[in-house]
Amino acid sequence: MNRNIYIQGLRGALALSLFFYHVAHSGLPTWGGDVYGVFNRILLSFEFGVELFFGVSGIVIVFAFRKSPTISHFLIDRISRIYPVLWVTVIIIFALSGFDARHSSDAGPAVLLGNLLALSPLLPIKLIHPAAWTISYEFLFYLFFVAFGLLLPRLGKKIALTVVLLVGVGFICFHLRATSFLIGMAVAYAAERRWSWVVNFKYAGVAVLGALLCWYAGTQVIGFFYVRLADLLAGDGAALLFYVLACGLTFMGLAGVYFGQGLFCRALAGSWFQWLGGLSFSLYMWQAITMAVIKKAMYMSGLVTLAGPTSQLLFLLLALPPTLLISRLSQIYLEGHATRYIRSRASRKMPAYNGGT
Repeated sequence: MNRNIYIQGLRGALALSLFFYHVAHSGLPTWGGDVYGVFNRILLSFEFGVELFFGVSGIVIVFAFRKSPTISHFLIDRISRIYPVLWVTVIIIFALSGFDARHSSDAGPAVLLGNLLALSPLLPIKLIHPAAWTISYEFLFYLFFVAFGLLLPRLGKKIALTVVLLVGVGFICFHLRATSFLIGMAVAYAAERRWSWVVNFKYAGVAVLGALLCWYAGTQVIGFFYVRLADLLAGDGAALLFYVLACGLTFMGLAGVYFGQGLFCRALAGSWFQWLGGLSFSLYMWQAITMAVIKKAMYMSGLVTLAGPTSQLLFLLLALPPTLLISRLSQIYLEGHATRYIRSRASRKMPAYNGGT
């Protein structure tokens, strides 16, 4: 798959929406009232942009795996893009954990190493970077493709795919927030076959917002994040209904974005969202740091008391520019220079094994 400008724009929109979520979830004073309460709930639903990000990965990785000449190339391409930003942000949070009690850590070298390798929370290791749990899920998703590539020449495509999918579905039953990886793969399947009802879907923006609200509503019903399928089945059915609706809307939203129909997709194709899409990973990983520092500074300087109910708006205005600046620098030097350096070094040592892809 050549770079899809609509998917690229969606990445930027999701990263920015997570920034807005962190503003709304900051605990800083803001306005009350029913009208703002509805708006605030919409902002809080943006937390589930993570689910949409997982879905985007499901689409992109299917095509990236097919393009990779070997399994080794596939792994190096994935690791080299993620690790530089992960390493720098984890080390900074580890060093500055005293800035925010929520991130304070008595982690020793073993825990730090586990976080640098993105092993938490799939392994019982204390999480240092609050957003890095998603990286652990991403890496596990990549490993399913590696397993498929290794099994392919031995078992054949159908059996290898069946084995990997069964194991993946089993994992999802205990980690429901990973569901969207599978949804993204389904979108890639539909995209290749150009199903007419998907190709012509023009309401991707409505579906994306609906998916976010359904993911959010389900957690409000059940009282906590989706963890296991048993958590949904044990309820009165409302949470399960929201889960099913969220999955369906996630599929339609991602598929609609992929084919670029409708007003929402036109906006995603604009230069602003394309720029944000380019730095979306860095924006996602750096916002926890910049926002924690700005928030601490606001409390220490007395700005929160002075601003009163406008504190959240002021927080947004103060935190967004440095977050975008640092994310842009991270995109250039960590996602760009550091990634290319790792790939060039690794390419000299990679075995010429071809996984049949």
